Amino acid sequence: MPRISTASPRASRNTRNGPSPLQTRISGLLREARWILFAALAAWLTLVLATWSPSDPGWSHSVTNEAIHNRGGMFGAYLSDILLYLFGFSAWWWVVLLLQRVRAGYRRLASHLRASTNKPDEVLPRVRWEEGIGFFLVLIGSLGIEALRLYSWGMHLPGGTDGASGAGGVIGQMLATNLSQAVGFTGATLALLVMLAIGLSLFFSFSWLHVAERVGIWVEGVGRRIRDTYSARQDRKV
Repeated sequence: MPRISTASPRASRNTRNGPSPLQTRISGLLREARWILFAALAAWLTLVLATWSPSDPGWSHSVTNEAIHNRGGMFGAYLSDILLYLFGFSAWWWVVLLLQRVRAGYRRLASHLRASTNKPDEVLPRVRWEEGIGFFLVLIGSLGIEALRLYSWGMHLPGGTDGASGAGGVIGQMLATNLSQAVGFTGATLALLVMLAIGLSLFFSFSWLHVAERVGIWVEGVGRRIRDTYSARQDRKV
């Protein structure tokens, strides 16, 4: 006995013809809204971190001054205090992450503007696993190097005066202490630099070999121009 299909005509039509124009439009609007949201969050987080003040109330300390200098208000004062206490100056990498997503959204928006060329729309790039690992390595490497080598720079950060936090934040201080005890101060610095270099390559999707090649070509070109200039000057003297 033949099996009777239970699929509705509408479902069959969507299966044959793909998403409807309304579904495509809604999907595009949601992707653009996500890009705008990332841009707004990046701008707001930049403003919050840049206007952090030790005289504002925060999670790591208490003050009697009721005036708030942070442009993000009370919530911004507490958020910036927590981020700087945990990550130190490396808290700015979260802004970089948001800007990276803004760039991805801009590429998606630009593909819509080039629709007249009949090119297929690009799908909004997701944070691939290698980019996620790269950001993690960049953040950890930055935290550790900041705590090991830039300790004096974070004396004014939350927790910097009592030594609980400061440069690299409390996470960086713990990482630097444990790693330096395990492999030594120089070994810890080298390991963190390697971690940072690998993370930058993965997160920003570039090759250090390509960078070295481009730098070598530039240095060679500069040397050639200097040599040609010197030779031309010597010829004029003759």
